[in-house]
Amino acid sequence: EREHRMFAEVRISGRVEDIELTKTYIVEVDIIKKLCPLCLAQKTKSYEAVIQVRGYPKLSHEKIREIKRYIEVLPETIKNFISDIEESKWGIDIKVASKNIAFNLANNLIKEYRGYIAGVSDEDIRASASGRFSKKIISVRIFDIKKNDVIEIKGSKYLVDKIDEKEIVIRDRNGDKEIISFDELIKLLKRK
Repeated sequence: EREHRMFAEVRISGRVEDIELTKTYIVEVDIIKKLCPLCLAQKTKSYEAVIQVRGYPKLSHEKIREIKRYIEVLPETIKNFISDIEESKWGIDIKVASKNIAFNLANNLIKEYRGYIAGVSDEDIRASASGRFSKKIISVRIFDIKKNDVIEIKGSKYLVDKIDEKEIVIRDRNGDKEIISFDELIKLLKRK
């Protein structure tokens, strides 16, 4: 026996030729307690997309902490879609319950921390009752370059001599200096 029973008054009206008929019924309402799709995704840690945040040349612990703090202070409307965050030795994986929110978040991360989207792919494709199902994998590279780092561009290694907001001064194996802007670097790295 249920403790809380709820009833509703239902009024049905209709017209037959010139006669209007109205009938009122009192019906019991069945209350089905279940989570909304978003809450269910959070509870079960299910997701539609993964943002794989990696560094170039690698992601430092400081940068990982920075990105996690950034996620913590996101508006609830975005944060509610994040079902899980996993840290690995390569970076962090942000599991997102919506593909659209994932793309927005990935773009915000590359603007905030200077980086680029290295690739987008579909993974984990399964057949379900409603057809094929896949998860989007969004690979994001965040620049985490410091003086004296060794970076690889198009198969060649360079020593970072100097870095500022717009460009990097690098030295090749012979010690020759070259200046490269971040925009140029992104184009070269994307052309792998």
